[in-house]
Amino acid sequence: MSLIYNFKEHGLYFDKEDDGVPKVYISINTLELIFDLTTGTLIGVQGFLPLVRALISKIDLPDVIEKAYRLAKDDLKECKCNEVYEFSDLKPETQKNFENVPIKFDNEKGIILIGQNLNESELGIRINKNVICGVDQKDILRCLYIIPDRFIQAS
Repeated sequence: MSLIYNFKEHGLYFDKEDDGVPKVYISINTLELIFDLTTGTLIGVQGFLPLVRALISKIDLPDVIEKAYRLAKDDLKECKCNEVYEFSDLKPETQKNFENVPIKFDNEKGIILIGQNLNESELGIRINKNVICGVDQKDILRCLYIIPDRFIQAS
């Protein structure tokens, strides 16, 4: 599976659907975080993500640990399969990290940053080859580093 960013549509999507996993979609603005509904594990991202307004800047990836980023079962207890919910409704403490924060884009490295920059003491959690979650010491989501496999340019 490849993550693609399409400048024509301003869309971020996978080239083929992951099959068989019951999913719930949790949105941060127009971006959807895809969670496995049974485990609460983040498995990917997709959605409308207009980089035309992004701040072009150099982005360095944080030091990372390999583990899952999960929402607690209580956070998802009211969620239904294939439905979309607002992240700040489930986790209000995250809203300050994504509200009024410009999207950043490193067009040389092909990295997109959504949310607050991490402090030096904070680590990233590598979800897969395309997504790193930045969390604080209390495991509150601060940012997302998104690394698409491919970019489709506007004509």
